[in-house]
Amino acid sequence: MVEKVFQIYYMKNIKINKIKSENFNRLHFNSSSDIKHNQFRQSVQSKKKNLSRFIKWPKYIRIQRQRRILSKRLKIPTLINQFTKILNLNLTRKVFKILSKYELKNKNYNKTDSNIEQIEKEGKDLKQKKIFFLKHGINTVANLIRKKKALFVLIANDVNPIEMVMWLPSLCKKLGVPFCIIKNKARLGNLVNRKKTSCLALQSFLNEDKGDLSKIISCFKFTFDQKLENIKK
Repeated sequence: MVEKVFQIYYMKNIKINKIKSENFNRLHFNSSSDIKHNQFRQSVQSKKKNLSRFIKWPKYIRIQRQRRILSKRLKIPTLINQFTKILNLNLTRKVFKILSKYELKNKNYNKTDSNIEQIEKEGKDLKQKKIFFLKHGINTVANLIRKKKALFVLIANDVNPIEMVMWLPSLCKKLGVPFCIIKNKARLGNLVNRKKTSCLALQSFLNEDKGDLSKIISCFKFTFDQKLENIKK
């Protein structure tokens, strides 16, 4: 029993007033203020002091902070600055709610595309097997915009480097295709069963969603086309 007491004494630096082998519960310990630090030549820092400046943060956090400071201090051109203004949270929820229907159609696209020859041999109409889907990727979306086949375009604001997507809004304005800028590229990737995508385009839609999509497109035109022109002025 005495050995246990001495172990506590050496491990925790506690002064013991009374030691009895029989009654171990009667040990009295001094308060925490009396505990001395073993480390030499070091100042004892209080618990309330903020020690965050001593922490070595990971590299990605340091880059985030430096980028934030630069964005505040530098004068950013309008083409890059337009990516700071994102779509409303309520509107984004509505958009993703509608596009989640087309997500399931996109999964079965390759299966039906391989069976088109069998459908033609059987003499069935391809109109019945028509598929509504989203298209992703910068080159494919740009071709759809130039051919004016895209109903609207969704662009992610956190693409790195941003020069890859910087010209897409001006191309959409030139050809009269509505577009919007959304916060996260990973969220766009979920719609097309990928980790990340820089942009999406809706090529066709169901008749059920015609009313909802027309309202959303009018909101896109008001928030991004008109407001960005005012910023340039």
